[in-house]
Amino acid sequence: MRDMPASNVPSTRCPSCGAAAAGKFCSECGTPLGGARCAHCDAELPAGGRFCHECGAAVEALASTTARSPRAAPSRPARPVSRVAAGFVGVVLVAAVVLVAVRIGRRPGPSGTGTLVASAMPQGAVPAPDISNMSPRERASRLYDRVMRLHEERKTDSIAFFAPMALASYAAIPDIDPDGRYDMARVAMVAGALPVARAQSDTILQRDSTHLLGLLLAADLARAANDEAAAKRAEAKFVAAAARERKRNLPEYTAHAVDIDGALRRLTGAAKP
Repeated sequence: MRDMPASNVPSTRCPSCGAAAAGKFCSECGTPLGGARCAHCDAELPAGGRFCHECGAAVEALASTTARSPRAAPSRPARPVSRVAAGFVGVVLVAAVVLVAVRIGRRPGPSGTGTLVASAMPQGAVPAPDISNMSPRERASRLYDRVMRLHEERKTDSIAFFAPMALASYAAIPDIDPDGRYDMARVAMVAGALPVARAQSDTILQRDSTHLLGLLLAADLARAANDEAAAKRAEAKFVAAAARERKRNLPEYTAHAVDIDGALRRLTGAAKP
C-alpha cells in the first residue's frame, strides 16, 4: 500500500492528548483546537482549554458534538487532584439533568427532580430546598450559601455534589454581573475548579482593572498557584484602589463588604480606607 501523500497528513497535534488532529475539535478526546467556540456564550475557546474563559462552561459539554474515533486515545499519566475536583465532572451530569428539567418547566412528581436529587446526595446530607421554580440567579444564590456553609463545615462529599449545581446555575444567568462572577469564582475555588474561578476573575478585571472583587480573586488564585509575587502585586493594587473604588458604592461592594473589610484589615490594619 502506498504512503499517504504528505499534503493529506494533518499538520496539527492535539495539545491535550497529542493525537493528529484537524478541524475545530480533536476527534480523539474532544479538546478544542483553533477556531472552536463555546456552545453556551459563543466566545472563542483557547486551544487546549478545558473551560470557557468567558462564562466558565466546561468544554467537555462540547465534546458530544464532535465526531469521535472508536480508537482509544493515547494514555496520559494521571495527575493528582483533590477529591472534590475529581468528582466535579461526574456530578455535573446530575446538575445538567436538573437544569434541563427546570428550563422546560417540568414539575417534580413522585419520581421527578426532587427524587433525583435526593437519591444522588451523599449519605447523611441534608436535602436541599426545592429550587425548581426559582430563577437561575435565585438558584445560584441559594446554592452559593449552601456550598459556603458546607465548606466551613468541611463536608467535602456534599460540596462535590452541590458545587456543580451552583456553577451550572451561575452559568445560566443571562449577562451575569461582577457580583455573580465573584460568587461563581468562590464556589469554583471551593470545588477545586480553579480554571473556572480564574475565568471569572479575568473577566471582571478585563472590564474594570481596579475592581476590588476581581483583585481579591486574582490574589487568592495566584497564591493557590504558588505565585506569591503575583499575589502580592494584586493585593498592593487592591489596597491602592480601595478608597477610590469604595466611593463608587457599587452594589457588589456592599454585598461583599465583609470580604473587602477583612482583606483591608489583614493588609493594612484598617477596616475601611
